[in-house]
Amino acid sequence: LSGQWEFYWNKQYGSDHFQNPDFDKSNVDFVQVPGDWNFYNIKHGKTRWNGYATYRIKVDLGRSYENLALRFEGINTAYSVTINGKELMQCGKFGKTKHDMTAMRLPEQLYFHSDEKELEIILHVSNFYHDRGGIRKIIILGTPGKIAELSEQLKNMDFFMIGALLVMGIYFLGIYFLGRKNRYIIFFSLVCFSVLLRNLCINEKIIFHILPFLKWALAYRIENSSSFFGVIFFWGFINHLFPEEMNKIIYKAYMSIIGIGIILICTLPTYYISYVSNTVQILSFFISLYIIYILYIMRLIYQLVGFHPVESEFKSFVNPDFWFPADVIICCLVIFFAT
Repeated sequence: LSGQWEFYWNKQYGSDHFQNPDFDKSNVDFVQVPGDWNFYNIKHGKTRWNGYATYRIKVDLGRSYENLALRFEGINTAYSVTINGKELMQCGKFGKTKHDMTAMRLPEQLYFHSDEKELEIILHVSNFYHDRGGIRKIIILGTPGKIAELSEQLKNMDFFMIGALLVMGIYFLGIYFLGRKNRYIIFFSLVCFSVLLRNLCINEKIIFHILPFLKWALAYRIENSSSFFGVIFFWGFINHLFPEEMNKIIYKAYMSIIGIGIILICTLPTYYISYVSNTVQILSFFISLYIIYILYIMRLIYQLVGFHPVESEFKSFVNPDFWFPADVIICCLVIFFAT
């Protein structure tokens, strides 16, 4: 249902308002869905990250369908759905103030019965917890079978990635405790577990199926802090794999910044978290260039001059007969697709 929707900023309108002949239709704005309402250029008022709004669209089905379904995801951070005058679903609790609403952001499927050839879909959306509000991902309308199949496919993909990361984490943990006491092995295992935890909190948000009582704000902090811990463990993995090549000042400075970021994520209000995350991501981009320098440029230099540091794990890394790095490279690809 991507396209132009009616949009009423800081208004809560229902079907009865639109059916009233005295309703003032001149205060309507049309906005592109999906999209962050922070960036909407509307004529009636000025949008900001926090507030509430009414979205409305009319869908001409062409013919009547006995059963239909809608799939919602990525709506920040509470909403209710009304179809042809009947409120059929809530995710979280819609409210006009922060104290009135309950934040929740989950992929939801709504199955409903309708004999009408036209659907009037109204969403009341409120956001006082995230720095970006509104309908941020597509809404899909279809038959119950197709929507259920799509939902099942997405869940299976998540379970596959979570299972793969769990197996990898346990595998390398076992290698460490069963004999190979190299620290980079335990760090890589912790990377797997960190990415696993993040994957529980994103996409289909499997963590809410495991812990249905979990609050959205806490899950959001876990999602972001787990990615930061993953960076710490991966940085430690690189440091212990290439101890002589790693600049210790850069290493300690970056670890300190990530540690401060984790503290901020755990203490700041949720609408500041994405600012912290985005700042660290920009820094991580430049750090990744440094890691590429260590992994490839220095390797090329060593091969050209025919020199390998005796005490460095780098010697093992460039040895084609050494089994561990090949496994690591394969698992890194899996982690890349997981993130």
